[in-house]
Amino acid sequence: MTEKEINELISDKTKTRRCSKCRKDRTLDLFFIKKEKNPKYFRFNSPCKICMREHNKQRKDYLRNYHLIRNFGISEDQYNEILEKQDGKCKICNKHPSVKKLAVDHCHKTGKIRGLLCEKCNTGLGMFKDDITNLRSAISYIRKSK
Repeated sequence: MTEKEINELISDKTKTRRCSKCRKDRTLDLFFIKKEKNPKYFRFNSPCKICMREHNKQRKDYLRNYHLIRNFGISEDQYNEILEKQDGKCKICNKHPSVKKLAVDHCHKTGKIRGLLCEKCNTGLGMFKDDITNLRSAISYIRKSK
């Protein structure tokens, strides 16, 4: 089937398909298309786009919680408590994150959580390997250059 024929089929609002998740009859435009290796063939995804979006959101939330528990020993609720204590701001630069969530900063030796940092501050600390001597040298360097 050509791309044009597929688009005509999708635009026909009388043709429906049953979603495998919600069991509702939905128009074909609410299903993702899976193209096969042979361009003449295609098929529609079983769950509808609405169910797929909900599934992906739940999976993303689950993976976020799993990551926090596995790597830092805290749940999403505990992360949100820390975030609330910091007023949603980075603990170093005191700014709200622009895009990403704040990263969990922790001591690599003890595993103790120090706070939540923006991407820039977290990367900066990582580059200095949490070494106070290196950080002092950097401060001294900046002061001398002014």
